[in-house]
Amino acid sequence: MKIVECKVNHLVNPLGYAIDRLRFSWLAEDTKAKKQKDARLQVREENGGCIYDSGFSDELDMTGTSVDLDLKPYTRYQWKVNVRADNGDEAESGWNWFETAKREESWQADWITCAKEDRLPVFHKTLRLMEDSAERDQSEIASIRKARLYICGLGAYSVRINGKMISKEYLAPYCSNYKSWIQYQTYDVTDLMKSVIGIDVSLGNSWYLSRFGWASKPGDQAYYGKNFCMIAELHVWFEDGAKKVFCTDDSWTVRRSNVTFSGIYDGEIRDDTLPQAAETQAAAMEMWTSDKKAASLSEDCRPLLTERYSLPVIPHEILKPVKLIHTPAQETVLDIGQNLTGIFRLHVCAEKGRKIHLQFGEVLQNGSFYRDNLRSALAEYTYVSDGREKWISPEFTFYGYRYVKVEGLPDLTADDFEAVAMYSDLERTGTITTGHAKLNRLIENAVWGLRDNFLDVPTDCPQRDERMGWTGDAQVFCDTACDLYDGYEFYRKYLHDLASEQELRDGAVPDVVPSFGYQNAGSVWGDAACIIPWKLYVQYGDPAILSDQYESMRSWVDYIRRTDGENHGWREVFHYGDWLALDHPNLKTDTTFGGTDVGYIADLYYAKSAEIVSKSAEIIGKQEDAETYGKLSDSIMENLRKDYFSQTGRCCIDTETALILALKFDLASDREFCRKQLQKRFAIVDNKLQTGFVGTPFLGDVLTEAGMGKLAYDLLLSEEYPGWLYEVNLGATTVWERWNSMNADGSVSSTGMNSFNHYAYGSIVGWMFRGIAGLRPADGSYGYKRVIIQPAADERIHFADMSYRSIAGTYRVNWRIDERNHIHLQVSVPFNCCAELKLPHMPKDLPENVPGNPVFSNAGDGTCILDPGDYSVSYRMEE
Repeated sequence: MKIVECKVNHLVNPLGYAIDRLRFSWLAEDTKAKKQKDARLQVREENGGCIYDSGFSDELDMTGTSVDLDLKPYTRYQWKVNVRADNGDEAESGWNWFETAKREESWQADWITCAKEDRLPVFHKTLRLMEDSAERDQSEIASIRKARLYICGLGAYSVRINGKMISKEYLAPYCSNYKSWIQYQTYDVTDLMKSVIGIDVSLGNSWYLSRFGWASKPGDQAYYGKNFCMIAELHVWFEDGAKKVFCTDDSWTVRRSNVTFSGIYDGEIRDDTLPQAAETQAAAMEMWTSDKKAASLSEDCRPLLTERYSLPVIPHEILKPVKLIHTPAQETVLDIGQNLTGIFRLHVCAEKGRKIHLQFGEVLQNGSFYRDNLRSALAEYTYVSDGREKWISPEFTFYGYRYVKVEGLPDLTADDFEAVAMYSDLERTGTITTGHAKLNRLIENAVWGLRDNFLDVPTDCPQRDERMGWTGDAQVFCDTACDLYDGYEFYRKYLHDLASEQELRDGAVPDVVPSFGYQNAGSVWGDAACIIPWKLYVQYGDPAILSDQYESMRSWVDYIRRTDGENHGWREVFHYGDWLALDHPNLKTDTTFGGTDVGYIADLYYAKSAEIVSKSAEIIGKQEDAETYGKLSDSIMENLRKDYFSQTGRCCIDTETALILALKFDLASDREFCRKQLQKRFAIVDNKLQTGFVGTPFLGDVLTEAGMGKLAYDLLLSEEYPGWLYEVNLGATTVWERWNSMNADGSVSSTGMNSFNHYAYGSIVGWMFRGIAGLRPADGSYGYKRVIIQPAADERIHFADMSYRSIAGTYRVNWRIDERNHIHLQVSVPFNCCAELKLPHMPKDLPENVPGNPVFSNAGDGTCILDPGDYSVSYRMEE
């Protein structure tokens, strides 16, 4: 037995994160044992004594054990766990750690700023760690025990100590509701300490100082900030117990970088004919004595600072172009082969003063470069050469692109360019592949769509003049995201921002978080306040997310209740409804609204949010609220049945989405009648999907549960418009915003609102985990301790192979259908878990045909109860 995946608050060895409570989790692998008998958790201060020892106890939960400790600032804590299993196996994890930042301690440093000029600022300070100015030998430097930099810079910052980057993070301190809070980061800089150090902090505009947000145009002012500012403290601890703290103040100096412009939408301009940044410490010291101005204390930049919530945004995949194209328009264009979000590295060797210009786009049109769908976003990079050969890269912007138009480099080759994918540092947890090549490409498209839109905020798209955290898109894709990657901490930060926006709006949730001034609050989108926390609880089993977000959830429902009044006022405000569905009566090229009554959708989500508040209240011990919001939900549902269903149980809104919602949320009093109504609705349109953002995420689940699994596969595998494989056939490498973002002839359908990198419709991949592989949490079970495995096997895709590393352990499901109509099924259930296996296409006499197979040791009523272990079974499928 070995202990793995040791985490504190869902993070491995976290440094400087906001810690409101402590929750330890771990997994046990490589054992034939079935259950954890008991465990022991120990916590100590680094190099100190034990401050917590649970002793061996059968109450410690592998998926999350909460411990109440009084944590100190600036302190590293170590912890380990011992596990004993039911068969006598034992294992110890070894020491893991977490480290606090400043906690509640006040800042000694000042915010500093500088005058705005045409070049981005670099703040500098030369520090002497020893008492005199003489260089010290290595033994004295070794007397430093540890050093930490606590820092925040606005809009975004990067730090070099003695010319070396301290981190591979990009665009810190990231995107948040700057009016209410901002996070600082903690960096371990121990290895960079010398007797004399030079600290350089470069600042860029980023979200805080860029034009950003709905309807902004080039040249517009930033919504949140006006001036560059930064704050930092360098804490150095020595082996003899001494400590020194170096702070930002008006003794810091400012010079200007060779970057003359940066913006999230519009890109970056760098002119290396201007004085260059120093490449050595000696050159830096000379430059700082010859070209400097004093920083000044900031009076207008005093946001509420807190420890970090955001996962680091770092480089991941590096892709080389697959093709260098000389287009019919006489352009030089690089094809990366994959639509991605990130930056680039370009090798340049040009004479001094030569201007090199890059533009970024998602698709070609008529064989030539195209970017009209980016609207006002310039998405470009300009470089002026100093005549030296080098690799260049942007520092304070990012692009969503597959194609790069390059001007000014006549001898460009594909080897001169690297595309660098940038996104939050997420842990991959789920994979699924099938025997259908195009379906596998669709899965990969959804994975890339997640990566590309998980750059700190769950955005709608990464390329045009939007790139915003639309709440509707975020909640639609949350299930799928958490199947593919561990999304707990990523969404925790987003929900923290969401709640901060509500505090400014009396409970209303803006459709975009952070809002950047956008004010509308509508159903489905705003219901993310309730839906996302609940999905995280179901997925990870941690009630802390419900406690953290409870006031946010409740205040959203209370806001709707006030708006609704006594006359269904909630139905009358603006809602997006079944956004981008294809069933609006007046459907035209740019129609965005679906045909399902928005009041029906709004009230149904109102009821579901109230129900979530009720269930959450019960879990965290607020029984009175549980009863109040439970009754509210029941009342809304009853009114919906009265207003939108006939006395015979027929849904009066005859759309695919309306009927899917009625089945999904048990709104229909006669489910069989509703199921037949849905079947007829599909038949009328030749079994084509017409659903939008509301109906599509539930499509596969509802059809499968309603006995229409073949139709679910028909829709998934359709290569005609509308459908997922239609876009795959047209070369998509990410999921499109619209079913017809591109016409069958390869032409872009519209430019007003058309992204080739939206993840919302990629939510179908969630059904592949829950339906095709069949893995889902059992009713009333949270955190995947007890699951149902019910594969929807179909010979058209030949096989499916799924692995999901849940908070409780790794589940695997593999099924294959051979040419003799036999199905071969393999299932793995992790240690300390339980699965209910429902075999697909099972003949009634199966148990007699496979005597002794452990799959059937606990079988009854068509369900096999599986303890931890690996199982396999083969049989001829029922005709």
